[in-house]
Amino acid sequence: MLACFQCIALTAQYFSHHTSLHRALDKVERRVSLDSAFLDVGNNTLNTPVNQFAIYRYLGKLNGTLKDENYPVLVRGIQDIVTSNEDFTGYPLSFTANFVNAEQVIKVEMRSKAVTSTFAFSWTALIASLLVTPFFAVSSKTKRKRATLEEVIPPSPKLVINLKDKTISNGI
Repeated sequence: MLACFQCIALTAQYFSHHTSLHRALDKVERRVSLDSAFLDVGNNTLNTPVNQFAIYRYLGKLNGTLKDENYPVLVRGIQDIVTSNEDFTGYPLSFTANFVNAEQVIKVEMRSKAVTSTFAFSWTALIASLLVTPFFAVSSKTKRKRATLEEVIPPSPKLVINLKDKTISNGI
């Protein structure tokens, strides 16, 4: 019973992680695309370079906010400018997003937590299995008692008198 409830809990945790990761990636992509108008990421058409200091400062603020709000995602780099202030060992999965507008392409690399980091033992599953198990034990005991009662009692002969056909027989 515990294994069944634990499997259900792990499946729910997997889908919850997948959904929260997808939402977090969407929100971070939207935030970076909105901030890109005010961020000096360079322009190939105008032949302007990327302002590395501005990118580093932006990545520091963005990753700080993402950590404070417990997002499962951090931004590793923008336009191949990679932050060195963050430790990405807890974020092994890599995602890349490209934002294209009329004049430039903005490349954003994001890192996310692994699925296994969200799996945990479910105390709710343990408590539910402890509460439900006695009901199954009681029902299985009553089934065993019924089976033994049915086996022990031999069939008793009955005397059947048929007045229509004027016959007498035992009912076995």
